[in-house]
Amino acid sequence: MVGQVDVVHGLYYAVMHGVFALFGDSLVTLRFALGARRCHRVRTDCAGRSPALKVLGRGGAGLALATIPAVQEYAQEGRPYALVLAFVVLATRLLVGALERPDSRRWAGYAATVLIAAWLNWFSLLALAAHGVTIVYIRPDRARYAGWVLAASVAVVAALPVILTSQAQVSQVSWIKPLGLSTVLGVLITVTIAALSTRLPHARVSQSMQEEAPHARLNLAAVAFPLCAVPQVGLALISLVKPLYITRYVLFAYVGLALLIGVLLATIAARFRTHACVLLPAAVVLALLALLPIELRLRTEQSRVDDVLTAAATVGRLRDTADGVLYIPAARRDTALV
Repeated sequence: MVGQVDVVHGLYYAVMHGVFALFGDSLVTLRFALGARRCHRVRTDCAGRSPALKVLGRGGAGLALATIPAVQEYAQEGRPYALVLAFVVLATRLLVGALERPDSRRWAGYAATVLIAAWLNWFSLLALAAHGVTIVYIRPDRARYAGWVLAASVAVVAALPVILTSQAQVSQVSWIKPLGLSTVLGVLITVTIAALSTRLPHARVSQSMQEEAPHARLNLAAVAFPLCAVPQVGLALISLVKPLYITRYVLFAYVGLALLIGVLLATIAARFRTHACVLLPAAVVLALLALLPIELRLRTEQSRVDDVLTAAATVGRLRDTADGVLYIPAARRDTALV
């Protein structure tokens, strides 16, 4: 498959082949492997310097990410996008660490993590563009800037073989439709919520106690907002020329939104003096109730538009009873393969 249609998923197939060889190809094994989607904590102050508010902001961000319907959808499926999300989060954490205490080891780790995410799906390089916006905003010193440029360049160059090879298989995304109104509204809503949340004081608290430090402008808003906005808006603009916008390609952008929602919850807690043990469960319940119709639909057979196994089972049941012709839409190559 890698040589014919799916070179962009080659690393993921190799990983899952090894996992299935070791533990068997059961649903339990698949779910366990996707457990890698659990996000590493991004090392930015989520709610000022109060330890209680930091915990609330981080907990709120994690719960917000878990309740986003798109994240739940791809956490259920055996696809690489959950792993891409995990590696983008890890890369973002390593970026923050490298900006705080730069050294070659941290920059090498950052470059390696960005590269692995790109090998899993090279659309994740849109997160690298988001990191670039963060770098421009915080205006680091020359050493930090050079460290990021070198690490980013190494990652992109090492990812080029996969990117260039995949161009020969570009017909595999020919089924993607042009941007629809619902997609545009979805991008606008998430980016607007993120933008408004950056205005909260807790989102703009500097990591540094010294405002003259080279990374004094490094705060959660500077990291989270570009991560939310740049991948979504960037892919949407590209799709005006070549339709490519699919939510799963930029699933990691919801991490930026979730971090800023965590800031919003921390701000509410500080304003109304509400304890985290009360606010977080209440917020989760309200979010789940508001999203209940979508949550329920995600768990129905009707939501699985690529139910290729049912089609294969039907063909297997009928093929010995009579001759027949099976018509498969040209765009549904996954059905044809099964």
